[in-house]
Amino acid sequence: MGADSTIIFYGVRYPLDEDEIESAESEDHPYMLSAQRIGLQTYWGRESELEPCFLMIGQQLAWLGAEHQSQAAIDHAELIKVMEDVQAKLSRMGAREATKLHVQYEYDE
Repeated sequence: MGADSTIIFYGVRYPLDEDEIESAESEDHPYMLSAQRIGLQTYWGRESELEPCFLMIGQQLAWLGAEHQSQAAIDHAELIKVMEDVQAKLSRMGAREATKLHVQYEYDE
């Protein structure tokens, strides 16, 4: 049995088409493989049954919830370093989208 949680992630977020879900589940989606090769993390999920799936590429900063961390903190210098590193790696990967701080609530189905 799972529990609701919140993921804090810095990077880019792409919508996934229905035909991309299987490759995301098996972690062999082309974006996931490219991200892994250059040292970025990925996270995929779905906001609700009615919403499309998504894929985030960058770096996970925290995962909060009853089955994860109860709190998280990152100092200014480390956050700047993470942001610059992710931006540089995404540029090498060819990503053109602006990087953002994503706060994603995941409910337990």
